[in-house]
Amino acid sequence: MRLHTLLVCAALFIAAAVFAPSSGYAQEKKSDSTATALLFNGLKEYNSGNYGKAKEHLQQLAAIDPDNDAAYYYLANIAVKSDDAPSGELYLKKGIELDPENFWYSYRLAGLYAVTSRNELTVDIYERLLKDFPRKSEIYFDLVELYTAQGDSDKAL
Repeated sequence: MRLHTLLVCAALFIAAAVFAPSSGYAQEKKSDSTATALLFNGLKEYNSGNYGKAKEHLQQLAAIDPDNDAAYYYLANIAVKSDDAPSGELYLKKGIELDPENFWYSYRLAGLYAVTSRNELTVDIYERLLKDFPRKSEIYFDLVELYTAQGDSDKAL
C-alpha cells in the first residue's frame, strides 16, 4: 500500500512538473498574440488616420507589454500630430530607452526638438546620430541648416 501511494505521488509530481510549464507557456502565447493584435490594430488605425483609436490600442499594448518600444514610438507620433509635444517627447524618450540604437526614434526626437525651437538639443542628437549612421545624408542637410541658423558658418561648411 505504501509503495502504491508513493508511486501515485511520484506520478502526480512528474505530471505537475511536465504540465506546469506548458500552462505558463500557453498564457505567454496568449499574451504575445494579444500584444501582436494590439500593435497590428493600432498601426492599421494609425495609417488610416484614426489616431484616437490607434492611441487606445497602443496604450493598451504599452500597458500589457511595457517593453514594446514601437508602441511608444507611435504614441509619440500621435501626440505630436495632436500638438502635444511634451507627451511626444516623453514617449520618444521611452522608446529610445528601450531601443537606443534605433535611428528613427532619435531622429524623430531631434525633429521634435527642432520644431519646439530647442536647437542645441537637436544638434546634439544629430551629431550623435552621425557617429553611428555616417551615411544618412538627411542628417548632414539638417545640421547645415541648423548651423547656418545659429550663425556658425564654419560648422555649416
